[in-house]
Amino acid sequence: MVNKIDDFNPISSDYNQIDFINSDLEITSFEKKLKIDVSSDILNQIIKNVKEA
Repeated sequence: MVNKIDDFNPISSDYNQIDFINSDLEITSFEKKLKIDVSSDILNQIIKNVKEA
């Protein structure tokens, strides 16, 4: 997972934007959203990738 940090997405923000990189190096990009929603995206990607393994 890559946490995108820049002037428009600082660490102290309530929002975040990520790219999830799985074990096959496939990248899934997500829109900027609330951190609680980002955590759901991360969990769902982990579940999806475990099921595919």
